[in-house]
Amino acid sequence: MNSKYTRNSLIHRAMQSLDRFPRSPEQLRTSLAHMSIVRFNEAVTEPLWRDGLANNEGGMISLTKLGRDKLAELGAVKEKLPSSHRAAIIHQPYDGSELKIKLIRNGAEHHEDHPSRIGNKLTYRDGRVKVLA
Repeated sequence: MNSKYTRNSLIHRAMQSLDRFPRSPEQLRTSLAHMSIVRFNEAVTEPLWRDGLANNEGGMISLTKLGRDKLAELGAVKEKLPSSHRAAIIHQPYDGSELKIKLIRNGAEHHEDHPSRIGNKLTYRDGRVKVLA
């Protein structure tokens, strides 16, 4: 083999795509990369043909048995997380809710059951007011 094949490279992703079903060079390029067809052919399709990993039959590229063996050796392509997932992780504000646990001692809030006296009025916390005679 003349070319170098590394995991998750463009040529590895092309081999995985061709393993699913044959495609034309234009279809393969539009599904994988944003580059000119000339550069794509130089980087992907020609090395695959030259090393005997792919065939060109009627304008459609398909993997050979050697190409499938090389793909099995490289393993599956590791897919990237979508950018929307990453943004949700980064932009979510931290509120520290697990630190806001309120521990209350038994009987610590009994004072709220008793009214406050202002002059001759008893004012409860729930808004009730009693006038003393």
